[in-house]
Amino acid sequence: MQNQNYKTKNKERLNPLNDYLFMKYMGEKGDEEQLLAFLNAVLQKTGRNGIISVEICPRH
Repeated sequence: MQNQNYKTKNKERLNPLNDYLFMKYMGEKGDEEQLLAFLNAVLQKTGRNGIISVEICPRH
């Protein structure tokens, strides 16, 4: 509970729209499931119309 209270009182939060944070959370190998769920939610894809797989390519 103490940790949760700290987060609500802390005015400085990380912006999830930040490209760096997005890449760290959904752009690395092993993050395919999270990225797939995110894309289907944003694009409102479900069932047979949903995206079924993604491949994260290494950055150069």
